[in-house]
Amino acid sequence: MVLALSTTFRTTAWVLAVVLLIGFAVYYWFNIRSARDEIGAELELPPNIVAPPPDEVLEGRRLEGVQFWGVIFLLIIGIGLPFYWLREPGRQSGAVESFDSVAVSRGENLYVEGFQCSNCHGVDGGGGVAGFILPVPLTDENGDLVVDDEGNQQVFNVNVSWTSPKLTDVLLRYSEDEVREILNWGRAGSPMAAWGVPGGGVGTEQEIDNVIAYLREIQLDPDESIESNADLTDGAELFAQHCARCHTQGWQWAQNSSTEDLVEAAMNVDAVAPGTQLPIGSMGGGAFGPRLAQENLAEQFLTVEDMVDFITVGADDNVGYGTRGIGNGQMPGYGQLLTQEQITAIVEYERGLTHEDEDANPVAPACEEFLDFDDERLGNLADSNYPVDAALEFCGGVVEEAG
Repeated sequence: MVLALSTTFRTTAWVLAVVLLIGFAVYYWFNIRSARDEIGAELELPPNIVAPPPDEVLEGRRLEGVQFWGVIFLLIIGIGLPFYWLREPGRQSGAVESFDSVAVSRGENLYVEGFQCSNCHGVDGGGGVAGFILPVPLTDENGDLVVDDEGNQQVFNVNVSWTSPKLTDVLLRYSEDEVREILNWGRAGSPMAAWGVPGGGVGTEQEIDNVIAYLREIQLDPDESIESNADLTDGAELFAQHCARCHTQGWQWAQNSSTEDLVEAAMNVDAVAPGTQLPIGSMGGGAFGPRLAQENLAEQFLTVEDMVDFITVGADDNVGYGTRGIGNGQMPGYGQLLTQEQITAIVEYERGLTHEDEDANPVAPACEEFLDFDDERLGNLADSNYPVDAALEFCGGVVEEAG
């Protein structure tokens, strides 16, 4: 409504401007028409010299006309200025809504076409999968990193499918400043590139703000978000959906890899540097976020309630939490996404983690499954040029070593 009024005022102003312009043109036309043609030399009768009207005309009809139009224009000013003043708040709020609408439109264009965020996070912001080249550090038989003669660490690149988070609840987890930080600097070791100029990207400050304006537009209501997670009650499932991304090495891509793809990737890495393992860790073993286990969590958060409160609000930059933690602004708050009962279930699951098998070959479960493939499935893999025999031999060794 306010935006419509703002448009009406603008239209009225244009109409008045056109009327005044037409009036001036008419006045100018009649003024030219009323001028006398030259009838001789200027010394005899210059065209710009006329006999002045007598006093009775100047102080009579002419004076009354000037006074009349003076009163008319005074009334216009007296009525128009208060009317404009009364409508000014509506015009200003309409302008703000117009600016916001333009920012959202530009942000959507950047999201879809400019920065092409939709390629990874989905056209509607609902999440997706991104192709990524994962550099796997190579190790020797002793577990030491393999380096070249110049001391550069050697890696083996593996093509993986990376799970990109949904963005329709990102502002329920992070503040706008935290989202701006991610857009500017990206996420190291992931497909999320630095898009802002401060991080070496191409996005100006205004463009980053426009993207945030669009993200603000597509955010779910907190009640809707909590309702969308209402069916989850198990702590392990809740952890996998909301926490594993940061606290479990390899979770972002391993869950999108089939058994045969994991076996082939592990086999290829091992062929380059025997003993090298794919970077897949135990649930909560630590990755972008810290390691979560009984021993350190019990010391960091003395009670379950303390840890629930922390996960509810998240970690602000340079603000202490727990017994000795200092926030860096990367840990989001889940109070607008999950109920207190669900957060408590996550906390109890995390405080029970032990990571007893974390030193085992992470591909061992996939190899066990691969060895159980029936002949038909193995035959189909062989028909697609999959190295079945080599994979069976590799997996046999992995399972035997795992005991």
